[in-house]
Amino acid sequence: MVDRVRSALGNPDELLVSEDLILQFLNESLIGVTARPEFTEFCHTENISTTAGVADYNMTATDILFIENVVNTTTKFDLKQINETDYDLWVSSTGVQGNPTHYYKNDVVGDVGDTAQMRFFPTPSGTYTLRVRYAVRPPLLVTDPAANRSCLSSLWDPALIYGAIALGWVHLTEPDKAQAAAALAAGSAARALKLEYHPTEVPAQTGRTFKAGIG
Repeated sequence: MVDRVRSALGNPDELLVSEDLILQFLNESLIGVTARPEFTEFCHTENISTTAGVADYNMTATDILFIENVVNTTTKFDLKQINETDYDLWVSSTGVQGNPTHYYKNDVVGDVGDTAQMRFFPTPSGTYTLRVRYAVRPPLLVTDPAANRSCLSSLWDPALIYGAIALGWVHLTEPDKAQAAAALAAGSAARALKLEYHPTEVPAQTGRTFKAGIG
C-alpha cells in the first residue's frame, strides 16, 4: 500500500515523503473511514458510576477517538456535550451539584495509549449510572510486517489509498490534485460501504438505523 501511494505521488524523494509519512497518511485515512457510524464494530460502551461531589472520571478504555453520546440510565436522560471553554466560562464557577446534564472529554496520555477523562456538570450529587458510547481507534498499519493489509476487508483498500494520496498531495502543496484524490476516496468508500453493509430495521443504541455487516 505504501508503494502504491508513493507511485501515485510521482515517486517523490524519500527525504521529502518518507515511508513513515506515507504510513501516517494511510493510518489517518483508515481512522477517517472507521469513524463513520456504520462501523459499529469500533463502537463500545462503558458505564460510569458517579460519586457525590466528584466531577471527573477516568475511563478504562484506551485510544478513544470520540464520544458518540452519554446517557444517564438512572434518570433516562441524554447528556449534552460542551467544550472546556464553555465549562470554564459558565459552568465551573457555579459550584452546583445535582443530576448531571452536560459533559466534556479530556484526553489523558498514558504509557499504553490515550485514555479519556470525562467531566460532568452539574457535579453529581449522588450515584448515577452514566453510559458512555464511544468510538475507538482501529488497529493501525505498521511497517513490520509490511503494511499490505489493513484491519478492514480489501474492499476498502482503494478508499484508504486514495485518502492517503490526497493527504500526500496536500503535503506536496498540490491542492487540485489533493481535491481530485479526495473525491476518488469518497467514491471508493461509498462503493465499499454499499457492497459490505446494508441497513436493517434493527434500531441502534443511538436511535439511528443500525448498519449490519454482510461482508
